[in-house]
Amino acid sequence: SSENCTYFQSSGTEVGQCRLKICPCSDNICQLRLDFQAFVINGPTTAVTSINKINEIPVYEKNQCQTDLFTVTAPGNNAPPVICGTNTGEHMYVDSSEMCNDLGFNLAGTGSTVTRSWTIKITQYDCDYNNLAPDGCTQYFWGMTNDIVKTYNFDGGQHLASQNQNIFA
Repeated sequence: SSENCTYFQSSGTEVGQCRLKICPCSDNICQLRLDFQAFVINGPTTAVTSINKINEIPVYEKNQCQTDLFTVTAPGNNAPPVICGTNTGEHMYVDSSEMCNDLGFNLAGTGSTVTRSWTIKITQYDCDYNNLAPDGCTQYFWGMTNDIVKTYNFDGGQHLASQNQNIFA
């Protein structure tokens, strides 16, 4: 889609890969804001098994997104973290790419413990917009707000592993 204010919704029956390509609606687009109006996929694993070692340090699978996951591409090294679980009501900022951004779900065919659903509103922000999120920001709360700041999947009861979630208020 190259339209501003695009919605990416599930039908509730998806398995495998489900992707959407967002291309800039003009030459002056700098950021995307993804509003997770609904977002429920399988959460992270609760197992504490060591899955391998890096430099003799064990790497554990606990809190890793392994059954289902959501990814967003971004230019350079600014891609937001891979997330899973319950993220309804959260949002994510992403640097816009001239080559388009890919939003993707990878959903396991079996073993789902939840009824998957998502409605993601994608808004494209012009580079001249006065409330662009700061560079490297994943979540941005501006103005008067009473929002609770929390990590992705917090409502799912587990902090996700391997996150680089930068929040500015």
